[in-house]
Amino acid sequence: MDTLPGITQAEKGVYKSFFDWEGGDKANPKNGSVGGILKGTLENLKELFKPSEESVKRGKLTLDDISKVYRVYFDDSLKRVGGHNVLIQLESDIFLCLISYIQ
Repeated sequence: MDTLPGITQAEKGVYKSFFDWEGGDKANPKNGSVGGILKGTLENLKELFKPSEESVKRGKLTLDDISKVYRVYFDDSLKRVGGHNVLIQLESDIFLCLISYIQ
């Protein structure tokens, strides 16, 4: 999955907000996650997600790569209510409340 079909700037914005809310580029000292993304999650998604050369070179995920990971994650975890599509229909405050409730 080198490109993300149909991704909009609004959808990227939702994922960026979530990434920042989860701590951004700073690694969580408890579990090593970055922006809420565990290394194990990336490993589990390796068939669906290949980091861009830019992400590999920088050692950090680009916004496009962050968006790919979150889209795959939300499509799976929110599949009963429409996957990632439900997120882009929510206002940002409602989105953050929803996500905090899910966790």
